[in-house]
Amino acid sequence: MRSDVCVVYEDENVLIADKPSGLLVHSDEAESGDTLIDRIRAYLYKNGEYDPDSEQSFAPSLCNRIDRNTQGLVIAAKNAVALRSMNGIIRSRQAEKTYLAAIHGLTDAPSGVIRLYLEKDGNTNTVRVKDSRRSGETKTAVTEYKTVAVNRDKTLSLMEIKLVTGRTHQIRASFAHIGHPLLGDGKYAVNKADREMGYSSQALCSYSLTFKGIPAEDPLSYLNGKTFYAEKPQFLKLFK
Repeated sequence: MRSDVCVVYEDENVLIADKPSGLLVHSDEAESGDTLIDRIRAYLYKNGEYDPDSEQSFAPSLCNRIDRNTQGLVIAAKNAVALRSMNGIIRSRQAEKTYLAAIHGLTDAPSGVIRLYLEKDGNTNTVRVKDSRRSGETKTAVTEYKTVAVNRDKTLSLMEIKLVTGRTHQIRASFAHIGHPLLGDGKYAVNKADREMGYSSQALCSYSLTFKGIPAEDPLSYLNGKTFYAEKPQFLKLFK
């Protein structure tokens, strides 16, 4: 089992990894094998922090997920107390994530909010935009964005994105819906020209993670005020 993990931060309770594009966070119905959580467990086993053969051993678990072809920060808990705490921190929005994405086109406004309704399609592993929340399967999706750079020669924009809600494929579907699909995205746009440029998957990175507002009595309150960053994504070279 591979144990190579890009560790951004680690203590006795949590590990924050920078997942490369192309790696699954965990096995799914269609595929199993080499995944981020497998590598994290192998890394901790190698370091003597995890013994899968012990009945008393907690299996390190992921607290958040990102798509296979999205690079960026993923949090793993090393013990049950940390898992409960971090899940609560994420639910309470005390872990603020910022994404970077390269999109096609130049937006009309330097910043804004995309608000729409998404419904999952299990047959195609995509989400569809709906005009209203018509059923329990339709979820409200709210995305805040800011333009931080442009490449006028290639008609691309670099966006800083924050998710008010966390829905499947929210960023990709939202920007495609407003006419600005992500560079390289072949699921919500035609990416033939992007592939010729060397971008065969979405140019998206979960880039930064800031902890704030965690109550003092929480076992992970020592993370308050800390910010962590992924390595700069490859698509940043398109923007000066």
